[in-house]
Amino acid sequence: PTHQRWERLILVHGYQFAVFDGLNRYYVRNEDERLIPALALAPNVFDDYTPYEYQREIDALNAELIGYRAANSVVRSVAQLAGGIGKLARRFVPH
Repeated sequence: PTHQRWERLILVHGYQFAVFDGLNRYYVRNEDERLIPALALAPNVFDDYTPYEYQREIDALNAELIGYRAANSVVRSVAQLAGGIGKLARRFVPH
């Protein structure tokens, strides 16, 4: 940060600090201070966010994975049941 060295030059000429986005500092004229809330900036590269189009695909893939895991669980349960039935049948079927 170097703004301590030069910011006073802006402030004494009728501007006020509005927002810092992690890289840049933004100022507005004193008479436009009502605009400061509108300057709430969109996420920037330093925010570690995931763009919506990527997150939507991630969510769809996660839902698909959950479906595969649920189906696999059913298949394992059926296989265990079939194995149990086979063992039971062998007990009662004469050799």
